[in-house]
Amino acid sequence: MKIFHVINSLGTGGSESMLYEIIKYDKKNVHTIFLISEKGTVYKNFMKLNNCKILDYSNLSLFKKLKNIFKIIKDYKNSKKQIIFNTWMYKSHIYLFIIKLFVSFQLILHVRHCGITKQHSLINKLPIYITMYLSKKFADKIIYNSHFSKFNHEKIGYPKNLSTVIQNGYPHSNFKKGKIKFDKNQKIVIGMLARKNFIKDHDTLINAFQKLSKKNKNLFLYLQGAGLQNDNKLKEKISKINCKNIIISKTLDKENFFKKIDIHVLSSYGESFPNVVIEAIQRNVHSIASQVGDIKQILPKDFIFKIEDEDELKKKLLQLIFMIKNQPKKITQIKNSIQKSINNKFRFKDQFDQFSLIWKEHSNTKNALLVVPSLVGGGAERVMTYLCEDLENNGYKTTLVIIGQKSPTQYEINKKTKLVYLNKSRTLFATKEIIKYFFGNYDLAISTIVQCNIVCIFAKILSFSRMRLFVRETNTPSEILKYDWSIKNYLSFFMRKFYNYSDLILCNSNGVKLDLTKNVKVKKNKIFILPNSINANQILKKSNEKFKDIYSPYFLYAGRLSKQKNVHQIINAFHYFSMTNKIYKLLIFGQGSEKKRLLRMVKRLKLERSVFIKSFNKNIFKYIRNSKGVLLSSKWEGMPNILLQSLHLNKPVLSTDCKSGPKELKKLGYNVKLAPVNDTLEYANQLKLLSKTKVNLKKNIILNKKYSDTYYKSIDRLF
Repeated sequence: MKIFHVINSLGTGGSESMLYEIIKYDKKNVHTIFLISEKGTVYKNFMKLNNCKILDYSNLSLFKKLKNIFKIIKDYKNSKKQIIFNTWMYKSHIYLFIIKLFVSFQLILHVRHCGITKQHSLINKLPIYITMYLSKKFADKIIYNSHFSKFNHEKIGYPKNLSTVIQNGYPHSNFKKGKIKFDKNQKIVIGMLARKNFIKDHDTLINAFQKLSKKNKNLFLYLQGAGLQNDNKLKEKISKINCKNIIISKTLDKENFFKKIDIHVLSSYGESFPNVVIEAIQRNVHSIASQVGDIKQILPKDFIFKIEDEDELKKKLLQLIFMIKNQPKKITQIKNSIQKSINNKFRFKDQFDQFSLIWKEHSNTKNALLVVPSLVGGGAERVMTYLCEDLENNGYKTTLVIIGQKSPTQYEINKKTKLVYLNKSRTLFATKEIIKYFFGNYDLAISTIVQCNIVCIFAKILSFSRMRLFVRETNTPSEILKYDWSIKNYLSFFMRKFYNYSDLILCNSNGVKLDLTKNVKVKKNKIFILPNSINANQILKKSNEKFKDIYSPYFLYAGRLSKQKNVHQIINAFHYFSMTNKIYKLLIFGQGSEKKRLLRMVKRLKLERSVFIKSFNKNIFKYIRNSKGVLLSSKWEGMPNILLQSLHLNKPVLSTDCKSGPKELKKLGYNVKLAPVNDTLEYANQLKLLSKTKVNLKKNIILNKKYSDTYYKSIDRLF
């Protein structure tokens, strides 16, 4: 697995130290680091790591930095590989947020900062608040290195649902340092390792040391950290108090620092996780720290002082010096106890395993947005519910946005799918909400039904969205105009020309593809044939549910009751058929604009005892399984789900020979009988033949396997 990191520089800070240990310990993955500010003091150490590649962009302009990172991400996305970026500082977070406006990838924020303190100016607060706002839209995970940091950031608005805590981890210490033996003339060196930064409180330490050194001339204060040599304000303070026992180190060598000091002090206004305290303890250096970060999990309370409290710091230092001089066994026991606690709580392997789990999870995770008008009735909507499950099996987290109301809902949805109901009466009224989703953190969007498709296309354009958009076309537009010409249908036909602005057009049959390319003038290279999913496990399971059958023998129709479905042809044909076959019934499941007309027709033909029009049933499969055959009379289709489901349950089907769909199934070898659209007598003749049909089970099993294989190969190619 390739893992990418963006960091300001490779200096001696806690973020850099942790990153170094992670890469050094990781024997399985390859890491690439993007530097955006400067090389840093430990750049050479990283260069020695075999599994680490460094791309130094620090001398490039902002635009070139972003362009180079964007190109690498884009190349990975084009190869259909998921890419994981870890950002380690606020500046690097913001860089990747900008890139994620244009291309989607997995972004893990490492927040290793204490949050906002009273020392933060407006300029210091700004990147924290920018990161907070953008993390809600673009972050996939936020890793804090302390519970203290997590609490402080969430308090100001950072998203709680994305966060986890992985405290710093440390390899088992193997540092050796001789015992400190004090006598009257021995120098005692107190040290603080901290770079020049408004969070670091050198003033409190210097003031406390000044008071101590007045009575104890063999005390020395040793300060080391990046930027201290050029800190005129610090030098001026030391000069003003005229204390010659304060030394500012000219080197930044960490090990040299710990060798020189006897007692380590961390005086700070705020820390996330006091890394340097543990580093001191590992090197057998006694440590005292201000009450910051998760310090209470590291040091006993006797070694912790209040922030900015120089008198308490002085008191704690005097107590520690006294214990070292007069109670060597006790201080050794305390030191050993602290070291043992650190080794148990902060074992590096345990912390690294948590990072590995997160990387593994996110390397297989992509986010998909699916948009449907409703969850009632149509086959297109059912296919989208199946598609959610297929996407989840291919590593996607799916969000299904339903334009309409939560109730009624016909289809069951996988529990892993996140459902969002917009509660709009028309797709057009949901445009604003859909645009917001296109600003969201998704790799892919899929929509179905022409109205949803057009709204999603405009949402993608208006939002400058970086996600890919696939629109599904499930009908033959020219046939709609042929059989049902209206201004509305003509506008829908014309609007389909905007499909060219999507990334891909998913067609469920060759007939739909040909109609789009020939009549709508859609580009051929934009079209991908994705057969309808049939979710075999769900169909078989539900078809075995028992029910009280009072209709047998019966034929079945299930679908919308609309002009397209032309159900009156079925009823008329059944009327002729039933004259000589009175034992048969006809079950019609569906809702739609034609329902009242069909009910009147049943009454006029005096078929009330043999034709039953019912509302949609959530489990239509048990009715299919127990029927003599399934009927369809559409004027136009793409690829009718009801036929696929029936054939999968080894039921013969009778359909009108509309332009697309049924005849393709017949060509595949399925037992599909066809009659011309609006030819009632021929449909009645075929219905008679259907009643006598015996299904070849072995043939159907082979055909179902072939269809299923074709579908899943298409899914693998596409996703």
